[in-house]
Amino acid sequence: MIIFLDSTLGGDNIEFSDSELNALELIAQSACQGHHLVLVDGKLAKSLMGELDKFSARASAFFKRQYERLSSSPRHLLRDSSVIINVCNDDCITASSVNSQTIIKCPLRNLDSSTILQPLTLACEDSYDCNFFLILANHYRSRLHLQAFEIRVTHAHCGGSGAERVIGELIREKKIFLVITDSDKSSPSDVLGRTAKAVSKTLNATQHKLYEHIILNCREVENLIPDRVLGHVFNQNPRCSELLHRFSEANLDAPRLYGDFKEGITLHQMRKFASAANESMQSIFTKIEDDSAQHLNSFCISHSECANSECMCIVFPSNGGKESTILKRSIIELKKMGGCELWDGICEAHLRELDRVLKAIVFWGLASNPIRA
Repeated sequence: MIIFLDSTLGGDNIEFSDSELNALELIAQSACQGHHLVLVDGKLAKSLMGELDKFSARASAFFKRQYERLSSSPRHLLRDSSVIINVCNDDCITASSVNSQTIIKCPLRNLDSSTILQPLTLACEDSYDCNFFLILANHYRSRLHLQAFEIRVTHAHCGGSGAERVIGELIREKKIFLVITDSDKSSPSDVLGRTAKAVSKTLNATQHKLYEHIILNCREVENLIPDRVLGHVFNQNPRCSELLHRFSEANLDAPRLYGDFKEGITLHQMRKFASAANESMQSIFTKIEDDSAQHLNSFCISHSECANSECMCIVFPSNGGKESTILKRSIIELKKMGGCELWDGICEAHLRELDRVLKAIVFWGLASNPIRA
């Protein structure tokens, strides 16, 4: 996270309370440990030169370095980042959005806690989701030309019945956290799933501001696996590779983002997607069904209405199941691949959602390299 100490904290007659001095000490220590990326306003940096004897040797060295390197400080990130904690002289924590950038204004005294200044907590529904997003985010960091910085996070798991408890603990501990939940929707107009609802309810009841909640604009994390990765996962199944190519080539957003990649996309699901598509897309869905005919139940094929939600005719087979084998295998493949090839062949809606999620992870988790004492 970028923590910016702004000019309202400094001045010619600077006087910090003990609580504020402790907060500055903790912020400097956090930066030195590589927990966050701390930037200091030039006016404040100059003011702090007369206060160095009030800090530890390590914190004093940090503030001195900030002053001496003002001209080379990566201040462009204050403009480019999707989120910033702006430490200031305000009376309370507020969050606002300006030109797609979230600015969290936070009084200095509110950071008088080492717990708050721990690395970002990334809360996902399970450990595989966290690992998947972090691997992709580290590749995405290069796309943003941020190789000089790190993504520093700890994990929390907020899936199932434990969602409200886990998020409640993060709030009580005043952690900085980013929570990502599946929508569990089978179409864009469907209702949210239980976990997303539970997390939203808990967050809506708090005054805590140091968080963001992302509900995926797709069914679940498996829908965001890049085509290149799925191609390796399904390398023994040309039928799957061909369908992925068709989804991407024709920009078929609905089956790509809301199809059940974990259990497999059924004929029933595919016909629902087809019925909601515009007329120009109908021939593509018809071709997909025709090509899958040999794998489907002849009764289902002969009836235009497949109303059985328990349909077992699998149009797009998966190696999934409840333990999400497809995600496990994708993580293995991701670790072998270079970043530049991941983004090839991705349909527009898929790429937009990856951009949204990965940019949030990168900037919420952005940190400098640890500074040796």
